[in-house]
Amino acid sequence: YWSGKGCSYGAFHALMAEMRTLVGEPYNSIPSEIMIYGHGGGAGWGGLCGALNGAAAFVCLVCTKARADVIINELFGWYTEFLFPSDLSNQYAVAGAYGDNRVNEALGQNKSGSILCHVSVTEWCKATGIAVGDTKRKERCGRVTGDVAAKTAELLNAEFQGQFTPVFTSPQSVTTCGTCHGATGVKPYTAVKMECVQCHGNMHN
Repeated sequence: YWSGKGCSYGAFHALMAEMRTLVGEPYNSIPSEIMIYGHGGGAGWGGLCGALNGAAAFVCLVCTKARADVIINELFGWYTEFLFPSDLSNQYAVAGAYGDNRVNEALGQNKSGSILCHVSVTEWCKATGIAVGDTKRKERCGRVTGDVAAKTAELLNAEFQGQFTPVFTSPQSVTTCGTCHGATGVKPYTAVKMECVQCHGNMHN
C-alpha cells in the first residue's frame, strides 16, 4: 500500500507474490501493476474499494467464474460487516511489525456497511473524527488492504480444501426494497446486494 501504488495493487500483489513463489508461471508473467488504477475506488473516484478490486481480480485468476462469483460475494459481504482495521493488523502496527510503519498505534474501528470506497472511508472518518487526508486515515486503508488480502487467502484455502461454506446473507432492506424495485417488481429498475437504507434512507417515510 505504501509503495505509492495503492490499495488495489497492494491486495493483488500480496496474493500474486505468494503464487509466484509457490507456483511460478503464469503468475510470474502477470504484472501486479495492472491493478494500480483501482486505488481510491478507481483513480480516486470512490467506487469499489480498491482492496476488494485487487483481491477479486486475483480470485478470478484461480477460480472458474461460477466459483469466483460465490467467493467474491462472500468476501464483499464480509467486508460490509467487519470492523476495520482488524485487531490483528492493529497489533502488528503497535509491534512495529509492518515493513513500512507510518503509524505505530491501534486505530479506531468501524463497520462500513458498504463495499464502496467513498462510504467505507467516510464512515470511518466520521466514527474516529480523523480527516480523510490525515496519515492515520491512509494508514487505516493500508491495514484494510492487508486484512482483505488475508481474508481472500483464507477463503481460497478453504475453497481448495473443500471446506468453503458461504455464510453471508444480504441485509433485509435488499429483500424488502427488491420486492418492488427488483427484477420482478412493479418498478424493476434496481439490481443490488448492498444495504439500501444506509445511503437512501427509508424513501417511503
